[in-house]
Amino acid sequence: MPRLSGADQRELQADKRLCYRGLAWAALRGAVGEQLRRYLDADAFAFLALEPATGLPVHAVHDWPSGMCEAAHQRALLASPAADFGRRALLHRRAHRIEHLVHAERASVDPYLTEVLRPFGYVHEVQVSCTCAGRVWGILHLTRRKGRDAFQASSLALLEGIAPHLTAGLRTAATRATLAASPGASVGMVVLGRGGGIELANDVALELLRGSTVGERQSRWVAIQTVAGLLGRVVDGDAVVVPALDLVDPIRGEVYQLRAERLRHSDGSTRDVVLIEPGRLATGGAVQPMLGLSSREADVAQAIVRGLATKEIATALGVSPHTVQTHVRHIFDKVGVGSRRALASILSGVRASS
Repeated sequence: MPRLSGADQRELQADKRLCYRGLAWAALRGAVGEQLRRYLDADAFAFLALEPATGLPVHAVHDWPSGMCEAAHQRALLASPAADFGRRALLHRRAHRIEHLVHAERASVDPYLTEVLRPFGYVHEVQVSCTCAGRVWGILHLTRRKGRDAFQASSLALLEGIAPHLTAGLRTAATRATLAASPGASVGMVVLGRGGGIELANDVALELLRGSTVGERQSRWVAIQTVAGLLGRVVDGDAVVVPALDLVDPIRGEVYQLRAERLRHSDGSTRDVVLIEPGRLATGGAVQPMLGLSSREADVAQAIVRGLATKEIATALGVSPHTVQTHVRHIFDKVGVGSRRALASILSGVRASS
């Protein structure tokens, strides 16, 4: 990677300041995405928040053309290396040109290139993976239209430099949103048409979706697109399991779980349904996926919030004090704190103010 120029160093510092300002989940992605789009002279950006446990998208902030985000999740998700985000945690680098993700021999058939980028007039793209502790928290897409030059190596070097700080900011924002959330009050249901659009929805789902956009740049509809898009690829006889997604709605301060099911009529025709069910309180096992904790680490974290000492935690969990201390070190690393007081402050302080 080339060394950063003076201008790139100043941009890196400006982006770092954004990452540590304590911005909310969506606001951080919007601010950084827009700033990097301008600095790197991209034509558009999309910044996806992922559920770390599955690497699947649950929320988007973007200025892509209408329909492009839907096409990406319905046609390319997990079907293209460029949209198989869970695998990014295995890669050494965090910033990738699209041609590094999709091999040249597959460029003519890859669904992300042929059904997402090119139909909407884009050719060049760089993606930044926000990865930590084997989890992927977000993906930033920066795209350029046909006729523009590809992103240079200096741009990738800048993005590599900002990626760890962006990941830290995202994890902190996701932690706060998760721990402050309460379960949704009712069950929503969305029936999807054959083209993947909404055919029917109950009042709960409609209310949730009506508040899902801010200037057409933010969308919780992405989580529905994700589970529905995966279900839409299941054919009769397939043993594919579509995972449930945990969705924290930062606007409403509620947590939901989304499940997709395929219903069959008596004549053999089918309809895909997405259920939006109240999620669990952000304690115990519900903390686990969003914070990237193991189930035992989540138990230890909750015990720390309750003020238990190491020996008390060890007795309660039936493990040695040494094991508890090992869990504590792992928790500190994953949540991004350096002391029990800081961990308890984040976990309990946010909940108390919600």
